[in-house]
Amino acid sequence: MDNEYVFSKDKFSNLFSSKGKYSQYFVSETFMQFAEVFFTSGRADPNHRPKYKTCLIRLPDTLNSKCLNRGLSVEESKVRILQRWNGKRIDGGAITREFLLWLTKQEFSLGKSSSGRPNSTKKIRQNILVMMMMMMMMLLLLLLLGRVLIKTNLVLELNGLSIFYRYR
Repeated sequence: MDNEYVFSKDKFSNLFSSKGKYSQYFVSETFMQFAEVFFTSGRADPNHRPKYKTCLIRLPDTLNSKCLNRGLSVEESKVRILQRWNGKRIDGGAITREFLLWLTKQEFSLGKSSSGRPNSTKKIRQNILVMMMMMMMMLLLLLLLGRVLIKTNLVLELNGLSIFYRYR
């Protein structure tokens, strides 16, 4: 994943910059964090930040020291294989698309524009307001041109600004 251009750190410069949220992580380590939240439906510990150096692998037939400390027998403390892999690989396309979307949202949530200058929340709200106003105006235009037949009075309201359409 770290060598794939789609997930390049350059494409998400705000996340992976020296001051970014994931500056000390490989992209694949960031994927581990995403996967933890994704597969637990957001119920994972928010303070758990997995990295390669903190991953733990238990080898079969070794002893789990925590079980031994709790007083379990040696046989009960052995690490066992519960299910062997069936050899079939899953299609990873769906989760990688979700990860790419998640990275994009993370990048956007930092409040940075493509130029690297911070956007204020007020400016973002203004942009959304302008887009909604344009959509309302387009709807009104369609109504006036008779392309949409509505046999009722219509009132569109946004932040105290109302547009009335009266059916005749």
